[in-house]
Amino acid sequence: MAWVCLAFGVASAQVPAEAIRRLNNTLANDAVTTVEVFSAANTIGTGSFKYDNPGPDDVRFETYKLPLSHTFGAPTNSLRPVVEGYLGYFDLKEGLNTLAPPEGALRIRSITTTAGGGFDWQVNRWLSASPRLLLAYSHAWQRLARLAPPGDPVAALLPDWEADAMTLIPSIQLAGGWSCGRWDLGVTARYTYLRSFGLHDNSPLIEIRSESHVWRNELSASYRSDWRLWGSSLRPFWGFARHDLGGRVRDAGFVRDFYEARMGLGFSTPGWLHPVRELALTGAYYFEGPLTGTSFGVSAEF
Repeated sequence: MAWVCLAFGVASAQVPAEAIRRLNNTLANDAVTTVEVFSAANTIGTGSFKYDNPGPDDVRFETYKLPLSHTFGAPTNSLRPVVEGYLGYFDLKEGLNTLAPPEGALRIRSITTTAGGGFDWQVNRWLSASPRLLLAYSHAWQRLARLAPPGDPVAALLPDWEADAMTLIPSIQLAGGWSCGRWDLGVTARYTYLRSFGLHDNSPLIEIRSESHVWRNELSASYRSDWRLWGSSLRPFWGFARHDLGGRVRDAGFVRDFYEARMGLGFSTPGWLHPVRELALTGAYYFEGPLTGTSFGVSAEF
């Protein structure tokens, strides 16, 4: 994700037009890919993250995501259809201090809507499979925040743009679960594929087209307590996961993998919140090399 820290002696050199096009196309595709992986797919929740570049120009980004889902049928059914979706907002800032004075920042933001579904199949007492097919629409835009005089060469290198993209997101999850008294223990493996296509943009320098992969493996535990709060039963849960990245999001110079330690609390909802069945509050810490972050999320099951 060291996007702008490239081998340009930027401010004083005459950069060829083709190099400018490649730079902006790379930045746009890296940005949209990161948006889809972190804002459209089921990778992380709402949170704040930092990527520590080798130089002074660190990357900081925030995600705000609301996941919604509804599972049809009784919990005892072996095959249950599921519909789900996400509403997401993504905000990334990278300093431009190494390019040329004055200092500034490159900011990329996106609004994303994701919808789709699949089914949960209880194969046997301990194994389940959950295929999904989601479709995400994102509107992303880049702005260069830099106090510079007219004719500033960096502004010519990184013009503002806006783009609309559609992303196809199929995934498959296999989960094993075992009960031990009040404890439920689980092992989960999930593969997600993301293929993005540009729908429209206002710049001749960019063409959105990318594909990425995310593998996520997790160990988890939850406790079926008899604790109650305002009439709702409480269910604390914990998890430790590893995310492995592939494709465009890996080629962008982002981390190849990262870890997630999370904990949360689920609670059944009172009747006046119908049709919401359960709400869950989750907090997580992400880490690996230059990437660190904290995530806080709220999810609702209908």
